[in-house]
Amino acid sequence: MHIRMMTDIRKDVPGIENYSQENPASAAHMGPVEQERSRCHYEAFMPHMEQCIRENPKVSFFVASDSSLAVSALRARYPERIISGGLEGCEGELRRRTNCLQSCLAEFLVFSRETSFMILSEWSSASELLIRLSQDTVPHKTGCLKKSSSLRARLGRLWA
Repeated sequence: MHIRMMTDIRKDVPGIENYSQENPASAAHMGPVEQERSRCHYEAFMPHMEQCIRENPKVSFFVASDSSLAVSALRARYPERIISGGLEGCEGELRRRTNCLQSCLAEFLVFSRETSFMILSEWSSASELLIRLSQDTVPHKTGCLKKSSSLRARLGRLWA
């Protein structure tokens, strides 16, 4: 699973606030990042996980995420089933360091070639990269809530 939860574009892309709004690389050209990525909270992936467990009681989940919260919460809920590349210490601005980018690439290569099914995030270039790295041979679906779903209604307690 690739869970793309980070909704704050300033934390996701350090320094983006320094670009003028006319610059195509500015936050003004990113679209509704917060709205779209908020549909991909880790809890939205849990029904997909439950379905996989019903279909295969021995299933394990390789989890890649931009949020250590997603990995730790899923590990707490499914302690025997979560495998993660261990990118602790690679959050925020640290994600752009060479060692973190190398670890992320290694994780993506394993993810795209050694898994039998991918549950991915929308509004994520990393999920697009995973599909491309798998040469579109690994079946995949989105784990995010549908666009018509109200995240606050479905996951209301998280916003309290």
